[in-house]
Amino acid sequence: MPFIAPLDHIVILIPQTTLTTLPPSLTSAFTIYPGGTHADGKTVNSLVLLESGVYLEFIAFVDDDPANKEGHWWGKKTPGSIIDFALTSDSAEEVETVRKALLTVQIGELVVGYEQSKNGGRRRPDGTSVEWTVTFPSPSVERGTVPFWCHDITPRQLRVPVQSAKEATQHPSRTVGVSKLIMVVSPGSFVDLGKIYAEILGREGVQGEGGMEFVVEQPLPNQIPSKLILRQASSAEEKAMVATNGGMVGIWEIVLAIRGSLPDSISEKIGHGTIRISFEAIRE
Repeated sequence: MPFIAPLDHIVILIPQTTLTTLPPSLTSAFTIYPGGTHADGKTVNSLVLLESGVYLEFIAFVDDDPANKEGHWWGKKTPGSIIDFALTSDSAEEVETVRKALLTVQIGELVVGYEQSKNGGRRRPDGTSVEWTVTFPSPSVERGTVPFWCHDITPRQLRVPVQSAKEATQHPSRTVGVSKLIMVVSPGSFVDLGKIYAEILGREGVQGEGGMEFVVEQPLPNQIPSKLILRQASSAEEKAMVATNGGMVGIWEIVLAIRGSLPDSISEKIGHGTIRISFEAIRE
């Protein structure tokens, strides 16, 4: 039986000047929870904690210093963009199943693999140390093409305190989870990337109106699953995003699940990027 991993979090890169004072489009929609400084001292973050156990991570390089970007896995990404996303599992060993399955799948000359896990951490504003390991794709794969993995060492509730800080999951937009994560794909890579995602996610995609849809579970039980959607890039803007992100795929939009009436969609231009977040009513 294939290993099926839940969605963990989605990474949005912004300048630190923006992180310090987030635009009204974000603060009017979400309760912002302080994250802290990562163990390498190069990045800081703030979080949007969701009832489903998933979270949005707004991350910035400290002081927007180019030295902090040098050699960092997200150092060349465009600020003001949705740049990556993570799955989670109980341990890094579970990724070994995925790693072996991917040995038989490739896109042209590109073989998608995963490196050995490395330690990570963050110090919260209250002084609490949070520890985890991360498993990243091999260096030949542009960050954000496929998910990375985050495995907790300290209790997950320290990293994602959706139960101990329930007030932080109450948002003005009434957001409760991630409904869809939409990715735009180079037409030449679409079929093969779908095969790779089937191996990573442990289930086949289904062709829907919006593209190839994969169901992704949530970290907490009894939650409505998310959909990861791969669709072929068609507009000039979508094709430009794909080109900026290595020529294969770019993360286009987050669609959040809400209870109640729909708030306005968010399309926030920051620097050379655009953060796109829309909403749809939850069907329970």
